[in-house]
Amino acid sequence: DRRSGRIELRNTLDRETTASYILTITATDGAVAPLTAKVDTVNVSLEVVDVNDNAPTFSPTVYSAAVVENALNDTFVSSVSCTDRDSGVNGQLEFAITGGDA
Repeated sequence: DRRSGRIELRNTLDRETTASYILTITATDGAVAPLTAKVDTVNVSLEVVDVNDNAPTFSPTVYSAAVVENALNDTFVSSVSCTDRDSGVNGQLEFAITGGDA
């Protein structure tokens, strides 16, 4: 706001697109003669804090594996790859077998 110095959003932000901004703010006093006006400038660092707005994504989306029937317990069978565009705890993944014949 030109009178109060209040900084407000005009558009939504997306941390995955732009994680931070540097805003340059200039204040000018109300001198009657424009050439005698006094000015000061400050930079405001704005960090966009992540919200949990992205779902995890497996890549590839289909997996298959084979294992011999007499494999020992704890035999490595396969692994999956998954990412989440969110950051911090919102982007940390946990895996669990939640269905199938296991």
